[in-house]
Amino acid sequence: MAVRFFILLLIFAPAAWGAEPVPVSALYGQVKGAAQPTLPLTLESTLIVQEQSEIKRARVYMQDIARCQGSVLLCRDLLAIDLGTSPKAGQEKSFTEADLRKAIDLELPQQKVSIEAPQRIRLLATALPVDPARVREQVEARLPELDGPYRFTLSNVRVPVGLRLRHDNYRIDFPSWAQDFSFIRQNPRRALVNVLVRLIDQEPGSSEQFDVTAQVTLRAEVQAAVVVKAMERGQLLNPDAVAFQWVPYQENVVRDAASLEKQILRVTARPGQVLRIYDLIRDPDVKRGERVEASVVSAGVKMNSAAQAMESAAIGQRIRVQLDTTKRQVMATVIGPSKVEVHMP
Repeated sequence: MAVRFFILLLIFAPAAWGAEPVPVSALYGQVKGAAQPTLPLTLESTLIVQEQSEIKRARVYMQDIARCQGSVLLCRDLLAIDLGTSPKAGQEKSFTEADLRKAIDLELPQQKVSIEAPQRIRLLATALPVDPARVREQVEARLPELDGPYRFTLSNVRVPVGLRLRHDNYRIDFPSWAQDFSFIRQNPRRALVNVLVRLIDQEPGSSEQFDVTAQVTLRAEVQAAVVVKAMERGQLLNPDAVAFQWVPYQENVVRDAASLEKQILRVTARPGQVLRIYDLIRDPDVKRGERVEASVVSAGVKMNSAAQAMESAAIGQRIRVQLDTTKRQVMATVIGPSKVEVHMP
């Protein structure tokens, strides 16, 4: 009975005393969605600032230059304050206590924050050189994109010397790769290429990037006919004595098997020798002094006649022949082995 009376007293006493009535459900926290009153909360912390700090990212935060004592919640917010952009890599920037106070009052105006700081706060941005080995690795990985009639291998990569990076967590990209290498694909004699290299900061929250120009030295190779079995000058070339291999780029080399058909060597060929176009001469389909079959076409009439070739030539070429029937020398076109065609008016 006494307990029931006490509960009733809690419910109706505020009304009796002139205060606003409080629902029972509110007393027990059962009102869903009701706005809860908040009181202004003032916390206290102390920032202890270092005289000199190093920074490895694009922006400076309070945690980079100071440590905090006092309220854990307030220290968390204090150390997360953004103090602006970092100096460029290898350079420095200065703060004063007034700069820090201004930033704190802007972000946390109601809090009590003490600052223990030297008269001048120095911030040094770290600086590292670009690693040529990393650039080389990325260039080598993309070289197969240039393959075609030629193959390219990497000889050397040079990057500008100097301290440029805040740290080594950068992604490497080549924004103008196709353009940089377009000329060398047409002119493989050119060994040196200037390649635009973009370094993109991978640190969370950073969009920093910058470009450098690397000098890339390449070695071009071409697939050419190489002698694997010795052959003598004047000999009809044996295709089985030749293999196609990648060799350092050179001009006028034999680059396809079709070029080896019916070819006579103009030089003595030794194993390992690269065959050039001018080392070969085509075996003529019609030889000088040879008896040939001539198809004579005149006024729409075609007849065959024996003739003698006055010159050597291959199919498609024009030579002089002497017809047996008239003993006249006329121009004829070689249309096959020991065959020519003559057009008479």
